Amino acid sequence: IQVLNKGVDSSFIRVEHNYAKPDPFKNNSNNYKISNQHYWRIDGVLTPGFHAKLHLNFDGTNTTSGSFGQLDTCLTSVQNDSIIVLYRKDRADDWKLVDKYTKYKTGTKMGKFIIDTLRLGEYVFANKNGINPGIGIQESVKEKSQLKLFPNPATLQVTLYIENYNLQGSEIIEIVNMEGKIIFTGGFSSQETKIDCSSFAKGNYMVNVIRNKKVIAREKLILQ
Repeated sequence: IQVLNKGVDSSFIRVEHNYAKPDPFKNNSNNYKISNQHYWRIDGVLTPGFHAKLHLNFDGTNTTSGSFGQLDTCLTSVQNDSIIVLYRKDRADDWKLVDKYTKYKTGTKMGKFIIDTLRLGEYVFANKNGINPGIGIQESVKEKSQLKLFPNPATLQVTLYIENYNLQGSEIIEIVNMEGKIIFTGGFSSQETKIDCSSFAKGNYMVNVIRNKKVIAREKLILQ
């Protein structure tokens, strides 16, 4: 958040970066493909006159090893030219294209948005569903592998199950804390795999399933 004007009094802002699938469109007349990997929720109290810009980074690279790369792979499979950012005030509202922002590309599949005016609500990345804007041809959209965790939130043990995917035998499970540190690495031996979490600290984690150094599925884990 880049504050330009503090306003007449104090403001309070809470930023949640949710590593989960956001709510779908109520009416998707523009055929946008919304991210199923993460979104942001901005909450708080803004004093009159407060003005700030919001910076949101996107990364569709194949980086693993504790990094949160690959968060936007579902939107940058070809390039980052078509990625956009959407906003809604709350769950009663529908997703709309943010009208004023600047987009910076820092790589083929990386970059950031600077949104001119921060508003309370939710933000998510999207693009045209299955369209490669460079050539204007409809691409086939493969069903994405989905990692399921149960129970979630968990306490002592969690079971991992991956949908729409056939295990090859070389998959690796990686659990990463919110500081980017890998706290667990193990093999994915069967369609359902159990992990002992009793020694892990309470908090939020990302569970990655990796094959050939690429993340094929991921899900947020909450330990209580």
